[in-house]
Amino acid sequence: TITVMLMILSFRTLMKLDSYFDDTIFNWYWASWWGAGLNTVWVSMMNVVYRRLAERLNSFENHRTQTEHEDALIIKTFVFQCINSYGPIVYIALLKPLGPILFDSWGKRDPYGCAYNDICGSRGHDWWAAVGCDVDMSTGCIAESCDNGKGRFIYVRTDCWDLMRIQMICFVALKPMYEVPLQIIVPRLLRRFRNWRRDRAFRKRFDEQMTPSAAHTLDSVRRRVESMRVRVGDSLGWWGSATTTSSTNTNSSIDPDPTDSTAKFAALHHFDSEIEDQLSMQPYGGTFNEYNSKVVQFGYIALFSACFPIGSFVATLANFFELRVDARKLGYEVRRPRYMGARDVGSWQGTMETMAWVSILINVVLLATSWTLRDHFVIPLMVASRSEDACDTTTLPELITPFGAWSGTNISWSDERCGRNYELCFAEVGAVPWLPASVYLDEKAYRSESYLDLLCDSTSAISDGAHHDENKCAICSERRNTVWLYTTLLLVILEHAIIAAKLFVTWSIPDKPTWLAQSEARDDFLAQQARGELKAQDPSAKQRKSGSGSLLSRRCSTSALRSRSSNSASSLQSASSILGRESGTPSIAEDDEHDDDDDDDDDDD
Repeated sequence: TITVMLMILSFRTLMKLDSYFDDTIFNWYWASWWGAGLNTVWVSMMNVVYRRLAERLNSFENHRTQTEHEDALIIKTFVFQCINSYGPIVYIALLKPLGPILFDSWGKRDPYGCAYNDICGSRGHDWWAAVGCDVDMSTGCIAESCDNGKGRFIYVRTDCWDLMRIQMICFVALKPMYEVPLQIIVPRLLRRFRNWRRDRAFRKRFDEQMTPSAAHTLDSVRRRVESMRVRVGDSLGWWGSATTTSSTNTNSSIDPDPTDSTAKFAALHHFDSEIEDQLSMQPYGGTFNEYNSKVVQFGYIALFSACFPIGSFVATLANFFELRVDARKLGYEVRRPRYMGARDVGSWQGTMETMAWVSILINVVLLATSWTLRDHFVIPLMVASRSEDACDTTTLPELITPFGAWSGTNISWSDERCGRNYELCFAEVGAVPWLPASVYLDEKAYRSESYLDLLCDSTSAISDGAHHDENKCAICSERRNTVWLYTTLLLVILEHAIIAAKLFVTWSIPDKPTWLAQSEARDDFLAQQARGELKAQDPSAKQRKSGSGSLLSRRCSTSALRSRSSNSASSLQSASSILGRESGTPSIAEDDEHDDDDDDDDDDD
């Protein structure tokens, strides 16, 4: 799964960077959508495959209860789906900004003979992104020889948030658009296929077994059923367009030619069609898949909401549409589900709570990768929103920053409170007008480069080391570290604030309302009190609560005592009868008979 996912991502990189794909539908403009769409389809396919594999593996474990079986299945399924579903976005957010090389870029090489790095960005279209042609920096005009052709505009690197948004749109909006209708289409196609096989087998048996006598019997049975239907109305509806509600025209419209095999086939087929139609429906698979899809959707919204804030609204619309589709599926497309009770949602609750806590860390890390947060919040906060006019200036050309030279403000490199100086250390050559690619990069350049890399690398083949400066490199490196330090502190404070807010909401809004907790406590108290009163009234209750083994032994002991008592009574009666005959006194049995006679006499009186 991970290998195929990386293959799709590397293919998207080639579509963006390599000019070979410019004349095809896989060009750089649609590369982001192609990669996101292919990843979405692959994720859906692997989720279905592994879910069935997990069910098969879980059935071999022979769990003791249904709850243990479902909990183990949830763990197996969700661990895989976390990697499969969230892996592409995590790679784009955390690994893609590092520029890894995937699969040696499939043998493709850049103009310098190296493999392509997987980077984020888009093809530039402004004059400062043009290379290999003459550019007038004062007017921003490009010479006529520099058109919008291959290799003339470089690939400008940015943060990966745009790519994450596209991937989130595909996961949250596009994925339900084809998965939800399939919940109706697939059962309907399977039912029609089963009905077709059933009709073909029925037709074959009918043609083989139909005889004149059987046809006559079939006609008589059909007439009786039709007459019954006419008497009770049109509620049965077995005969379709051939039926009527009037008994006067029954013979003309209902009785076909007895030799018509098609009519006989239709009549016999309708006897059991309704039951067979129900049997041909697909059994309802239970609520596991429904919970699974919603938990995965909750993960998308909770873990990556920072890059796609309207994802919750899109998910709400998708869920409303899926609600109506599920109603249609349960009512008409699958067999009637059996009732299955449950105490709660099971391990799904723990899964969602875990994702809710992990989402705090993930969203904070995502914010750390945002260039927008850095340029428009962190750096202005560091310089106390100091304006450009307040920046220190200089007349020495070697100390004027590229922005100061381009804008005419002559801002000095030495100003530590100027926001433009911090932004310059993070700027990309070819992404801003004061760092034009035609000035800082050679003609073979195909993507932008960090201005700090040009200052620090003396052997760079892209600029031939012409812009190398050790002092400026040290200044920019220090300023970068300062910005990262401030960003880390702000995000740590934000993380703790979110955790505190979450704990406060959890404390202020309990899972159970107060009145419900009090009601349950009262019921438990009354039940315990009733059990105590029952024990007080029946001291032998403890003995009756012993295990099944002791109960069986008591039953065996009781049976033995009863047999011993009966044997003793019979022996006593025999001895008393012998003694009675010898002494002339009545035996115990005779005394019992006399007592019974006396009781009868008393009753008569």
